[in-house]
Amino acid sequence: MNFLGIEINDVWMIFLIAVVLLVIGAALTAYFIIKSKTKTIDLAYLNEIKNAFGNNNIEKVKLEQQRIQVYVKDTKAIDVNYFKEAKLPAFMTGKKITVLFKENANEIYQFLINKGA
Repeated sequence: MNFLGIEINDVWMIFLIAVVLLVIGAALTAYFIIKSKTKTIDLAYLNEIKNAFGNNNIEKVKLEQQRIQVYVKDTKAIDVNYFKEAKLPAFMTGKKITVLFKENANEIYQFLINKGA
């Protein structure tokens, strides 16, 4: 077989195709690994969220998809302005506050479980 004026036998052609496929596979793998990594969350941001629910006010925390449901002891201790200023959609039903986090809901949930509830 002649490729760009160079005589290439079948074994070398198979080897060349395999190398090209490996390079493409490695590039795609690296792309998806980098793309799937989540951003790290600032500890100060996590503490702000926890403090917005009130000091020692969290009784129970649940994670539902990207929504975190926080059951509090006293609804008057909640800093409602924090959620407005941070543009975090939140609504209250009785002593349950549901907040929609577009990113990192699982990490925020784990933090609230470990530090808040």
